[in-house]
Amino acid sequence: MDGKSLLAILRGVGSFEYQNITVLFALIRCLIMAAPGRLRLLRRPYRGVSEPMSGAIAWIWHRIAFSDVNFFEHLLVRLDLEGPGGRDVHRLLPVLENLLRYCVVTSQEWLVTPNRGIRHPAITCLPKDADGRPLCRLSRSAWQKKRQLGFGDYVPDTDTTFLTLAMARKWLDLVERHNLPADSVLLGECQRILDHPWVEIISEYQVGGPYASNPPTIQITRPLDYEGSVPIWFDKPFQKADGRVIRETAGNEICPGHNMDILDSILLNRVRWRALEGENLAFLHRLLEFHNRAFSSGNFRQETALKYYLPEIYTYYLGRMYQTWRTLSPAEQRALDPAGKVQSMRRIAIEYCAGELLGGTLNPFDAALAVSALVLLGYEPRDDGLIATGLRVLTGAAGEGRGGHPFRGYEWNRMRHPTRILVGSPVSTSLFVLRACAESLRYLYGGRPT
Repeated sequence: MDGKSLLAILRGVGSFEYQNITVLFALIRCLIMAAPGRLRLLRRPYRGVSEPMSGAIAWIWHRIAFSDVNFFEHLLVRLDLEGPGGRDVHRLLPVLENLLRYCVVTSQEWLVTPNRGIRHPAITCLPKDADGRPLCRLSRSAWQKKRQLGFGDYVPDTDTTFLTLAMARKWLDLVERHNLPADSVLLGECQRILDHPWVEIISEYQVGGPYASNPPTIQITRPLDYEGSVPIWFDKPFQKADGRVIRETAGNEICPGHNMDILDSILLNRVRWRALEGENLAFLHRLLEFHNRAFSSGNFRQETALKYYLPEIYTYYLGRMYQTWRTLSPAEQRALDPAGKVQSMRRIAIEYCAGELLGGTLNPFDAALAVSALVLLGYEPRDDGLIATGLRVLTGAAGEGRGGHPFRGYEWNRMRHPTRILVGSPVSTSLFVLRACAESLRYLYGGRPT
C-alpha cells in the first residue's frame, strides 16, 4: 500500500467516515508491520492458504444475499445429486426456497443504468423495508457500527446480482427436470428477474466497452489488466443532507472472481438474453479475454490481484463456468471462443490446483475448493489419488470446529483495504465441504449419497 494507492482509495470512497477509519487503520498497520514482535502476536502461523477466522466477538452477525446465494448453490448440488426421490428432499426444499426468496425478492432494489437509462432490479446486501428499516436483522448497535465505518449507504454489487440470476436459472431448470413441488410464486419471481436485458445492462459498465461510465476508482488489484472487466459496484446516487450527490459510496475496483460469476451467469442465460449475438457477443469476447490474460500471465496467483477472492476461489469459479461451457453447442463454443481460451485456462487452473494446492499443506477450506475445482474442471485421471488426497484432508479435519460445527471458520472473501473486512464462518466452511463431497461422489462413483 503506497501513498498513491491510499490517496486513490480516499478519493474513490464517498463516505467521509470511512475515509477517516481508512487513514487510522493504515497508520496502525504501518506501525505494526515495522514491529516484528507485535506482528507475530497478531498474525499467528496457520496451515494452508485461507486464514482461520478468530475473534468472533468482533464479528457483525447478519444475513446477506451474498452468503445466501452461495449457500443456495451448495445445497442445490446436494439436492440434484439426491434426485426427486431422495430422503432429504423434504428438508432441503424449504431451505433452498427460503434462501432464494431472500435473494430474489427480499434483497431486490431498483436502479437505472448510467447511460441508456434502463430500469432494472439489483440485489443488495443491506435490504430495507418500506420505512427504511434494515431487513438483514442487524442490531441497532451493529447498524451504527456499519454507519460509522462508512457503510450506511450501500450500493448493490454486480457479483451478488449475477450470482442470483444464475441461481434463479438453475432453480427453474432443476424444478422442471425433477418435477419438484416448488413454490409457484417464487418461480414467477425468478422468471421476472431474468426478463431484463442483462447483457445490455452490464455492458454499460465494462472497461474498454462503448461507455466510460462508473470506472474503477480504486486500482489496487494490479497487476491485473482491467481491459474487458466489470467493476464491482453498480451506479447508485445518494443525496446527502447538505445536498451533495454521492455515486461511489464504497469505491469501485476490479475483482476477477466477480467477473467470472458474470460470465457464468450470462452463459447460463445465453438464449434468453441473446448473449451470442451482435454487441452482446462483443461484450463477452472482451470479458473472456480479460480472464484469459489473468490466467495465461499467472497474475491470478498474485497476492495483489486477489483483493476480494483468494486464487483457489477464482479457479473454483472457473470450474463452475466450465460446467456451463460444456452445455454450449459446438457452434456456440466456436462463436464465443474460436481460439480455445477456455481450454487453455482450464489447463492452467488444473496445474495450479494439483501442484500448488494439493501439492502443499492445506486446511479443509483450501482442500474443499481444490477438490471442487478439479472435479468441475474434469481432472483426469480421476482415480490417480489426487482428488482422494484432498478428501482425506476434509475427513481428517472433521470435528475441528467449536459449538457443534464440524469445521472452523476460514476467510472466504476479504475486502483488503486497510480496514480488511473478512467474510467467512463455520457454516460457510461446512457448506463448501458439502459441495466438494457431493461433486466428488458424482464424479468418482456416479452414485448418490448414502
